[in-house]
Amino acid sequence: MNSKYINVLTDLFFTSFACWVIAYVLVFFLGFSFASLAIVGFVFVVIGDSLLLLQCAKDQSLEKISIKELIILVFFICVAVFLTLCLKRPDADDRLYLSVAISVLEYTEVAFKNIPLFHKHLHVILPYDLAKSCVTYITGIPILVSYYLIVPVFVSIFVVIVNYQLLKLLIGHDWVIGLMFFFVIMLAWGDVHRTYANFGFVRIFQGKAALVSVVIPAIFLYYLKFVETFNKKYILLLSASMVAGCGFTATGIVVCPLILTILFVSSIVENINFVKEHSLLMLCLVIPVIFGLMMYFYFGIQRSGVHTLQGVQQHTTNLEMIQMVFGDGYRGIFALVCFAISPFFVGTSKVKIVYRNFVVICLILLLLPQTSEVIAQMTYPTLSWRWLWILPIPFSMSVVVGRLGGIQWGTIRCMKGNLSLRHVIALLLTIIFIVNDKPLVVSEENQRTSLTWPSPKIAKRKIWLRLHEEFGEVQGYRIYVKSAEKYF
Repeated sequence: MNSKYINVLTDLFFTSFACWVIAYVLVFFLGFSFASLAIVGFVFVVIGDSLLLLQCAKDQSLEKISIKELIILVFFICVAVFLTLCLKRPDADDRLYLSVAISVLEYTEVAFKNIPLFHKHLHVILPYDLAKSCVTYITGIPILVSYYLIVPVFVSIFVVIVNYQLLKLLIGHDWVIGLMFFFVIMLAWGDVHRTYANFGFVRIFQGKAALVSVVIPAIFLYYLKFVETFNKKYILLLSASMVAGCGFTATGIVVCPLILTILFVSSIVENINFVKEHSLLMLCLVIPVIFGLMMYFYFGIQRSGVHTLQGVQQHTTNLEMIQMVFGDGYRGIFALVCFAISPFFVGTSKVKIVYRNFVVICLILLLLPQTSEVIAQMTYPTLSWRWLWILPIPFSMSVVVGRLGGIQWGTIRCMKGNLSLRHVIALLLTIIFIVNDKPLVVSEENQRTSLTWPSPKIAKRKIWLRLHEEFGEVQGYRIYVKSAEKYF
């Protein structure tokens, strides 16, 4: 088995969604309908994927993966699929996102600009939700199935694959322990509403979770791959992942360019000639910047303050935002410490320096008390805490624990076998992380999260649809909208 094919799957995923996002933007501004988008989007995806496959056919690099390694990876994928299907954590934001997905199915032949519901509340582009609508439109599957089950399961597969590739790049064979701890994070870290775990498998049906769990690791993967090989194909894939991030959520329009900029600066700090030799990397910013200008001038995004636990305020501090995202308990402190020390655990020398510089720059931004306030006032209120997503926290924690619990260190004799002292430390850290007195992800205290049979992630038998300004009644896997007199 050749891991080349696993890499191609990841590349196809980001290329496909990036093509879908670009198709949506063109269809929207050309005044076409959702039915047209289904056709144009399909054509764009086929063309983009065909060009990628032609390029891959010429790639002679062979990176072996053993059958044992493949079996382990497939096991992790199966766990991810199970969690995505069975974790139930209803979220109030679906009052908008689900309403968008339904409204385009209600007006399939009407130009996006003329859909009456859109002009009431919609001020952002939401290609991820429209992708779910497209699955329903083409297959006839109920929207609640494509929205909460089918498409999120597909995305969750790449959560595992991308993090596997990134961990393998930086800590080699220790990726198994690292990925195992990644799942511990995704199941345990329920301290506060906005922890990274609450934007993982439990909420992957929303674009914000896809940005945090899939896109951001991919940006690091493709950038570091470029630094390692200087192969220009990674610039194209990096650009595709950034466009995909913008399509999953408007937050990606700020977060993705911010990550790339800091990574680029991290390379320049080490080698000033990098800016001349590889300035082509900055072309990856073009489409996100265009999207940002579009959101500001066309949709009229307002910069009204900063988002805090008390609502929108005029001022905040980094400390307040850190507590808002990480909590103030052991898990949050452990996460930040792991991020700070993670460069010492990275084994790949070619990319270690760039990653180290990235961490140092981010730590400086965290120490400056007004970073959150400045970013929010320059962009959008919720960026006061969402900018913290530039920190690859789940990955950095997995790097540290993966290295400590890995197989590449010296061992000491313990009981009947060889047991590394680092293994013991890794096990203790994992146990403490799990049994900490803060809520687990799957707990009543964490927004009533539970493990159930696969079903729509809706708290009751009805959900308020913000665009429709009425309740949609859930009947099995379909939802009835009274104003449309239709089941979707």
